[in-house]
Amino acid sequence: AGDRDGELPFHEVRNLDSSSILPMGRHRAEFPSISTETREYAVRVRGLDSVVEDVWPEGDIDLLKIDVQGYELPVLRGASRTLQRSRFVIVEVSLRALYHGQAPFEEVLLTMHKGGFDVIDYVEGVRSSVSGELLQMDFLYQKRDGD
Repeated sequence: AGDRDGELPFHEVRNLDSSSILPMGRHRAEFPSISTETREYAVRVRGLDSVVEDVWPEGDIDLLKIDVQGYELPVLRGASRTLQRSRFVIVEVSLRALYHGQAPFEEVLLTMHKGGFDVIDYVEGVRSSVSGELLQMDFLYQKRDGD
């Protein structure tokens, strides 16, 4: 999912969990054993709103999880109607940019806040295999009352 319909390159790496629309940046240095790119190919991308409306056209969404390896901001931009229907949202963010073109995590936090959500919890995620620095974590957001 992204912010609009179209086709984008997808960067597949040995560890599929690290594959992304965005090309590897610092990720290669922090995780050298899993960040070897194996291939790049085009994938069809749709706004999250259109995807969700196809499978869940009405009603509230109790929990939405966004884990898109650095592509959080475009996904959120394409999810305005979905976010309005969501009570809780989990977003995995990188505390340091690991992919080229990745928005800073503060921008993701601000986007969620402006969208009517507050952070209520977090889960420590992934640490660098080289430095031990915390690089990724999940934030749990709750929709503010009245928003």
